[in-house]
Amino acid sequence: MRQASEGKPVEDFESADSKTIYGDRVSVPSTYGLNVGEAIGRLQAAGFSASVSGHTNSSAPAGSVAGTSPGSGARVAKGSYVGVVVSDGPKQEKPKPSNTAQPGGDGNGNGQGNGQGNGNGQGNGNGGGPGNGQGNGGPGGGQR
Repeated sequence: MRQASEGKPVEDFESADSKTIYGDRVSVPSTYGLNVGEAIGRLQAAGFSASVSGHTNSSAPAGSVAGTSPGSGARVAKGSYVGVVVSDGPKQEKPKPSNTAQPGGDGNGNGQGNGQGNGNGQGNGNGGGPGNGQGNGGPGGGQR
């Protein structure tokens, strides 16, 4: 290529203006809360191609438009694609676990006592509350 242009004057190109580089740029219209058909119609009337591009939880009623991509107000070239995001309604909160104590048993615990009699006694546990038995000394087996 150098050989072909050798000895010829170098000519610079004119700087391209924004319209030449980016085309006719127009704002994406707001479609929030519209039904999908109305939203796509509004976007097509503004010169865009459009279709449903996804779903999301949103404060917009379920089945209506939650937003677009690019978002409303963005200036993009006429003829560009605009995705329509459909609302699934507000996110359903999962119930949180309660921090309140749950009712327990009836207070008749199965306690085991280590009773001490006068000698080698064996105690029998009596439930004395929530699982805390107290031993009663058993019969003594003699003195030591």
